[in-house]
Amino acid sequence: MVIQEFGIWQIDKEYGIIGKVKEGYDYNIMSVRLWETREYHEYLLWDWPIHLTEKKWVTKKVFDDFVLALIFAQDYFKSDRRDNSTINGSNFQTINIGRQLIDIGNKQSKPSSSVNDEVLEYFEDLSNMNFL
Repeated sequence: MVIQEFGIWQIDKEYGIIGKVKEGYDYNIMSVRLWETREYHEYLLWDWPIHLTEKKWVTKKVFDDFVLALIFAQDYFKSDRRDNSTINGSNFQTINIGRQLIDIGNKQSKPSSSVNDEVLEYFEDLSNMNFL
């Protein structure tokens, strides 16, 4: 049963987050996995938003909607959290870094003069990211 929607993202009472990506393809995240984190340049971030930046179908709007869905779902499903840790990913750094990664990915999907130039530009863009 869907209790809330954020763009393509649905909060399903029995499951967690379901992304209605396209006809016949859903992106599902179980409620017990909503608190996974990863380190990125010494920052502890929520894993799922950063993971989604690697998907070609994720735009800034889809990303922003997902972040809202994640924050909502983490609160709604807080009793499903597996660990007793009070350590959380940084919301603002996750959003800041995720949006920049989407911009870099979008830039990379445009034609370039050579693969070498594309790779060099990619790493230059990563090194120029703004950490708040």
